[in-house]
Amino acid sequence: MKINNILSLLALIICASGFTSCMDKDWDAPTFEQPPYGNNDIQATNVINIAQLKQMYPKYADNYTCTLMNKEAQLKVYITGNDISGNLYNAISVQDENGDALIVAISENSIFGYLPVGQEILIETKGLYIGGYGNQPQIGQPFTNKSGNTYVSRISSSIWQNSFKILPTKKNIQTESEQAQHPIDGATIIPAYTIDQFKKLDIEKNCGKLMTLKGVSIKGADGKKTWANTEDAGSQTSVTLYFNELSTSFEVYSSTYCKFAYEPIPTGKMNLTGIWKRYNKYWELIIRDLNDIELVK
Repeated sequence: MKINNILSLLALIICASGFTSCMDKDWDAPTFEQPPYGNNDIQATNVINIAQLKQMYPKYADNYTCTLMNKEAQLKVYITGNDISGNLYNAISVQDENGDALIVAISENSIFGYLPVGQEILIETKGLYIGGYGNQPQIGQPFTNKSGNTYVSRISSSIWQNSFKILPTKKNIQTESEQAQHPIDGATIIPAYTIDQFKKLDIEKNCGKLMTLKGVSIKGADGKKTWANTEDAGSQTSVTLYFNELSTSFEVYSSTYCKFAYEPIPTGKMNLTGIWKRYNKYWELIIRDLNDIELVK
């Protein structure tokens, strides 16, 4: 009996060793040679730019239009805005080498963690949808509201993760002031416009771009008024502000949930950088974080 017990114990030890060895193989630490996000199998077989994509799908900016992109094509773009402060919510803004821009709506939080500003990606457009949200070109998935209107809304996380590839390249993006103070060779400079210059911009061609508007101030700023407190929002989850120097066709959008919602608005002139979306006939500035606010001396 003692010999049998010893043999049984040895057999158990051998089995346990083998099992542990198999487990070790299954749980090898990842090498991270490839990005852990996105679809690394996407290939750049038919890369197009945003202008070409718009030609392929002419209703790209029509309200309540949701067009399935059914042709094989990839967009090579870089990130200009993400949800780092929560003001650009469930979305990223992207531009291509020509400076053309789009919004990509994604049902995810903390996108900034794997898609920082400047990161280049490939988007496989086939199977996604394109259309206008307030005439702002946007990629996403269809959603039908209670009124029966269908528009482009957020892509589910699982579909999104299968539809893009992180590239090994990243752009350095600077404002004019940053370039003047701390120049980076080869950096992409954010275009900056005076008030008169901005008024002349074509909203259809420039909406969704990362741009700077120089020398403006906010109506009602008194050193206490904040960007988006809940009292000003009322029943809404955002606050719309206006400029002293411009008509109400130019707005500043701030979410009551963004990280700087309760920060006081500067009282003087500022250079404001951000994503300039379109909402029908209005310009709508989305400040990405407080670094987009530059006080003018």
